[in-house]
Amino acid sequence: MPYQTSPEIDFSAIGLMVDVPSNAIPSGGWSNSLNVRCRNGSVQGVNAFADDIVLHPTNSVISGGEAMAVCQFTPAGASDLVIAYVVKGTDDFGHVVLYDTGGTGNSRWDDITNATVNQKFTFDDNYPPQIFVFNELLIVNPGTNAPPQHTTAEVGAGSLQELPNWIYDVEGSVTTSLTAGKFYTITSLGDTTAAQWTTAGVPSGTTAAVGVVFKAASTTTIGGTTPGTVKVSNPVIARVVRPFNNRLVAMNILEERGNEDDVSLPIDFLWSSHITTVSSLAAATWTTASTNTAGFVFLTDTPGKILDGGQLGEFFIAYKSDSVVRVRETGDTFVLAFESIFEDDGIYSTRCFANIGNSQHLVVGNYGVYIHDGQAQKQDIAKDKFKDTMYALVPPSRRDRAFVFQQRRDKEV
Repeated sequence: MPYQTSPEIDFSAIGLMVDVPSNAIPSGGWSNSLNVRCRNGSVQGVNAFADDIVLHPTNSVISGGEAMAVCQFTPAGASDLVIAYVVKGTDDFGHVVLYDTGGTGNSRWDDITNATVNQKFTFDDNYPPQIFVFNELLIVNPGTNAPPQHTTAEVGAGSLQELPNWIYDVEGSVTTSLTAGKFYTITSLGDTTAAQWTTAGVPSGTTAAVGVVFKAASTTTIGGTTPGTVKVSNPVIARVVRPFNNRLVAMNILEERGNEDDVSLPIDFLWSSHITTVSSLAAATWTTASTNTAGFVFLTDTPGKILDGGQLGEFFIAYKSDSVVRVRETGDTFVLAFESIFEDDGIYSTRCFANIGNSQHLVVGNYGVYIHDGQAQKQDIAKDKFKDTMYALVPPSRRDRAFVFQQRRDKEV
């Protein structure tokens, strides 16, 4: 029999069809696929991601670790791209590294981790860390057991520092007795000398003053005839921190008290006063007062906890597990206004939304994928297929590992 060619079949015109029997799929259709896509008249493999990136050339704790979060920026007045990332080191602690693409040799990597005891952090799949650039500041929020941190968004920025005027949970009655390893806030100075405060645990070079937080160096009593007093203190933990206009917002709060009395406030929404420049950060506050624009509110319209949020045009959108809340600037003494726009769905997990342009968010919800523009309606774009495939494939115990990845070059999510 002479050689014959089969009729040309266009395998890209139809794509994957999972809602009809295999024997009913038209010629060129796919009944199943893995790591391929139909695009621009051809069948292509999906993007592969390198897993051999050098996290650090000389620090084995970092180089043997795992990248957990990443962002990129070009410093003001510079032209070279800097990549900033959070690493889970082999010691299970968080490390933050800057990689200067315009540098040379090992100097391209800069470990800016804050090694202070109450700034070290670990990881929890339920609360992944965030790292982003905001008004020439690099912001890192561990989301677990350390407060938000910052440094300038530039090469050679220096180690991360706790956000100025961050909120501490001050507990109990004033005391002069210290327990080694616990943190305390000074409430009065008494006649305790600088040397005696240093012995108590105030770092050398730090001037003891009301409001200063320190870690007790040992189990002891504060020195002095009429000694200064302190209260037990721990930084408030924000599960999520995001930028909104010229302020930061912190959501889903945990007040760590070092014991079974920890207070979880998953519907709490905090916002800072205005932060417009690097220099203005020092004066920014999170404590509500008539003299600033900071504040807080509980999002109580539905019982679900806040999982994430992000800016959308003039609005900030807070995503709860069971609803979506729109936040806007009021321009008056109320500062921010809150409006529940969807209560029939929320977000599947933290990191399950993307800003796709045209003032729209794409969101993986609990019942499908939808697009919205911050108004009181949304468009379902993959409802039934998603319910039948993705949700069935993800074990409920691992939903907190779900996230979306935005490939801007090809406009894909």
